[in-house]
Amino acid sequence: MDGLRAIRTTARKRQARDWSLVLSSQGLAHDVVEGTAEWTLYVAEEDVLKALRELSLYDQENRSWPWVEELPMVSGSSWLAVTAWVAMLVGMDLLARSQAFGLDWFASGRVDSGRILGGEWWRTITALTLHSGLGHLLSNALWGGLFVALAGESVGAGFACALALVSGAAGNALNVMFQGAGHVSLGASTSVFGVLGVLAGARFRARSLRGSRLWRRFAPVVAATFLFLFSGVGGVDPKQVLASRIDVEAHLGGFLAGLILGACLQPLASRFQASARKQGLVASLALALLALAWFAASRAQGHA
Repeated sequence: MDGLRAIRTTARKRQARDWSLVLSSQGLAHDVVEGTAEWTLYVAEEDVLKALRELSLYDQENRSWPWVEELPMVSGSSWLAVTAWVAMLVGMDLLARSQAFGLDWFASGRVDSGRILGGEWWRTITALTLHSGLGHLLSNALWGGLFVALAGESVGAGFACALALVSGAAGNALNVMFQGAGHVSLGASTSVFGVLGVLAGARFRARSLRGSRLWRRFAPVVAATFLFLFSGVGGVDPKQVLASRIDVEAHLGGFLAGLILGACLQPLASRFQASARKQGLVASLALALLALAWFAASRAQGHA
């Protein structure tokens, strides 16, 4: 930008706005430019030293005041991801119950640990789209939609949907290795808690990159863990877990996989967050993986 120099950059819109107010109060011309995942403050070359001095004074006066992080607002793209999530679950349930294309969807797609250990990898994915009844389906559609919407504001809508699928599949795979042969299950709840883990992991990584205090970095992880304990484990009462037949190991596997994926991929996802094309590409790859898994399931049934 001709005649202007960048003097500060932040990932927080509120902080950029406060810097702008400081310079405006001193009559200093400036501009705040929004990038992919950050805001950059520009001032005129002749005002650089004065602007830096005023901002330094502002920093000293507010050093003891912790930043209050703004709650994420669910954007239009995230609502699109929620719609896609719900439509996918409902659509797959209708196909499965009508035995569309002559396929026994439940027999071919559910988690069967013995078959998965025998090489039927696709069941870790296909089982995520099958449900035992209307209540099971609605619960996963609603909770999963909520977590996908929130995660979409941290990693982008496309990444949120893709990581929900991948973390769910990873959770099922971990559960199979833990349970051994003889375990059978189905449902999207492993993905639901996977995307909860993605949300917590991404917030942890973002705060770490900003240099937040240790307790602030771990706050999202602690909050998500408590939510997992009271929803993914059915409360802390072991009798409740046994009575409801909750697949705790699968939920835990999805949650841990999501935490790791969210933390590891947050920097990459944040660079792509504003690109609808890249987010769409990631979501399309996830959809292609789901289609491939069901294609493999149908081929296996045809050869049975």
